[in-house]
Amino acid sequence: MKKYLALLILSCFTFIIFNSCEENDICIDPKTPQLIIKFNNENNPKEKMDSLFVLKQNPDDTYTQVAGGVGRDSIIFPLPLEKTDHTTIIVSKRSAVTDFADAININYDYRTEYVSKACGFKAQYKILSIKSPTTNFIKSYKILRNEVTDQVSAHIQLNY
Repeated sequence: MKKYLALLILSCFTFIIFNSCEENDICIDPKTPQLIIKFNNENNPKEKMDSLFVLKQNPDDTYTQVAGGVGRDSIIFPLPLEKTDHTTIIVSKRSAVTDFADAININYDYRTEYVSKACGFKAQYKILSIKSPTTNFIKSYKILRNEVTDQVSAHIQLNY
């Protein structure tokens, strides 16, 4: 009898161990894509920015640098998930001799979708419009791709 009881307990223990294991969840899908902004010199398209600093405006009217560097022709900008007016203000600075600054207003909408247990949710953005109230060095701008679903190529082009 003790033999059968020990066998029954061992069987139950083995059954519980093997059934409590879960499949390993590994997130292979990409995370929420970020906006790619390309800078283009209208007179010399192969030229890169001599110095570039991109700042985002915070709700309390302070600025946080999100990108910067020398010799760049594009930046990756994270769009926030906010339920306010969906407008992010980006201020770009290019400094050679003097500083130039332009504000770029990006109006966008987003939706979230469930990817998997490991990845959770990711957002996909749709750029509705862009405008610049200033023209210090940005001469024109255009939306290259309205849907921000990946980071393969530029979404917005700013011409200086």
